[in-house]
Amino acid sequence: MKKTILTFVATVFLTTAFSCSSDDNDAPVDPIIGKWNQESFTIDGVEQTLTDCDREFFYRFNAEGFEIFVSEFFNGQCRKDNDMGTWERDAENPLKYSGVILSDPDDPIAFELNQEGTVLSEISIRNFNGTGRLETLIFIYTKE
Repeated sequence: MKKTILTFVATVFLTTAFSCSSDDNDAPVDPIIGKWNQESFTIDGVEQTLTDCDREFFYRFNAEGFEIFVSEFFNGQCRKDNDMGTWERDAENPLKYSGVILSDPDDPIAFELNQEGTVLSEISIRNFNGTGRLETLIFIYTKE
């Protein structure tokens, strides 16, 4: 009887231990994949106040590209729009990415993850109201 119980326990253990399989074809998921909500932004190092409308701005990255959901206060209204784009990882620095919004491919976007992969920064330089004065904008997003 003891032999039967031991054989049964050993069979159950071995079946359980070796029946769990891992799919070796699954590549690790890139840490940029997911939804990133806007938390803050600065213009030339000066912190800007986010409105409730601004807080609805987010990116959603997947393996094929990204969607951008723009939400900004403009002319007294919360204006919303969305677009799609592509992204790629910097070959030399795994925390840096570049992206292009499909409707404006001539204006690349630079993204950078923090070491933990929990904070995404978007850095852009723009011409201030067409004056020729350049300003640096840094948008901070956190992963949902």
